[in-house]
Amino acid sequence: MPDENPVVPSTSNQPINPMPPTDLTSSYDNPVEQPSANLPPPEALPTESNEQPEQMYTNNQEQQFVNDDLATDPYFADDYDPDYASHPIKTLLSWKGNGRPFRNHGKEYYINASLIVLIFEVLLFLFSQYVLMLVIISMLFVVFALAVVPPHTVNYRISTEGIAIDDYFYLWQELYDFYFKHINGEDILHIRTKDEYASDITVLLGDIPKEYIKSLLINYLPYREVVPLSFMEKSGNWLTRTFPLDKVPSTTK
Repeated sequence: MPDENPVVPSTSNQPINPMPPTDLTSSYDNPVEQPSANLPPPEALPTESNEQPEQMYTNNQEQQFVNDDLATDPYFADDYDPDYASHPIKTLLSWKGNGRPFRNHGKEYYINASLIVLIFEVLLFLFSQYVLMLVIISMLFVVFALAVVPPHTVNYRISTEGIAIDDYFYLWQELYDFYFKHINGEDILHIRTKDEYASDITVLLGDIPKEYIKSLLINYLPYREVVPLSFMEKSGNWLTRTFPLDKVPSTTK
């Protein structure tokens, strides 16, 4: 009679390894002891205090530290001067004046200017230069507007740090030199900047003597005694002498 539970032969030639016995005891039952940290006693821990720290440096020492930091800063190192940095800011002179040169003109000025422009307009019309005709008329309008409308009042101020013109301030380090010009019977101060593409700064002196302004600026900027005239200035002077628009006052009685 055959066996009820026949043994099935294994198809693999590898021996069957029995599973290793497992420890059913949980690791939670035997926790690993951690080393205790060497914490200081509560008495040794720092506590908050309302006491202010003692002042370590005097005011002179703190100012010296600030000067040393500025001297080593690459942004200020080139132009830094400790003596200059500690000097007080002082206003040397302040006054009010016109924003541009201005002179009242008579009727001859407007009549002569209109006649000269009319001659050019006829010549340009004959050559069909209509665009240039509009340009000349626009220039005549600007000239008449500047001659009729008086300039606004400007606040000028010279200090130990630079020159202020209303809301604009120019440091001495940004300026190059200065010179004077005599236009329409008054002296005008011209200050050139280090920016090659910027125009000169024009300052009208009003009733202030030129020599007094020179004595103030000579301490900060070089003075240019002779300034050659540009081509436009030479052309304007020649036109003014050759075709005077205003009536020349007679010098004989």
